[in-house]
Amino acid sequence: MTGDNKPTPQLVPEQDSLKPRDLSDFCQKWNDLKIHASDKQLEAAKLSPESREVISWLTVLADKVCHTEDF
Repeated sequence: MTGDNKPTPQLVPEQDSLKPRDLSDFCQKWNDLKIHASDKQLEAAKLSPESREVISWLTVLADKVCHTEDF
């Protein structure tokens, strides 16, 4: 989704490495993941307006849950 040759974070772990995860795991990785949901990245991905809106709302939710933004 980045358009350049940088590796993207592994969003879904391989089946062999699945283990119970909690919200703290996600929040520890959220700052690195968040750049992939930026307006610039979403525009480059050519997503439908509906998909962009869903990602936008999920980004707001993750920011609130992980306290990465001041609201």
